[in-house]
Amino acid sequence: MAASQCPRKLGQVLSAFERAAEDGAPAPTNEELARMLGQSSVSGPVPYVKTLEARGLIRVERFHRERRVTIVATGKQTWADPREQKPGRWSDVAPAAPPEPRPLIEPRPLIEPVTLGRDGLQLVPPFKPFSEAEAHVFDDSLADGFSIETAARHAGRSLLDGYRQFHRICDELGEAACG
Repeated sequence: MAASQCPRKLGQVLSAFERAAEDGAPAPTNEELARMLGQSSVSGPVPYVKTLEARGLIRVERFHRERRVTIVATGKQTWADPREQKPGRWSDVAPAAPPEPRPLIEPRPLIEPVTLGRDGLQLVPPFKPFSEAEAHVFDDSLADGFSIETAARHAGRSLLDGYRQFHRICDELGEAACG
């Protein structure tokens, strides 16, 4: 029988919440309500609580391990431990921004120092190939939509190394580098 079709049990659940609110006691748990209703499952009282909520007779604030029930007609509330007043469902918790991936090794400077040769030309330091771990971090960062500069930083490499690695990958794939 649906909760809305059993007014006696709805009344029992409402009365249990009203008594707890009147006494300033914690709201009865689903286990306590199930025992009171003669049910063996702790999920048995849930439809009754939801029906009372839908009819506007009670308001329920759900926390991690308990709930606070407000009786709409009187405004009285059941007691809820302030230490337990954390959102109870994943949907109640605001999603945190994903952390920025950390480099596997100490990052090098973004711009490597260059020196001038005898004829005034810049001497570019030789390119040290990426290790397998650095290459994976670099590739994954690019696949996640990060820029070449950020992907190089995630891999712990310089900006110049990031562009060199990107061009090396494009050459291997036979594609023109557009980054």
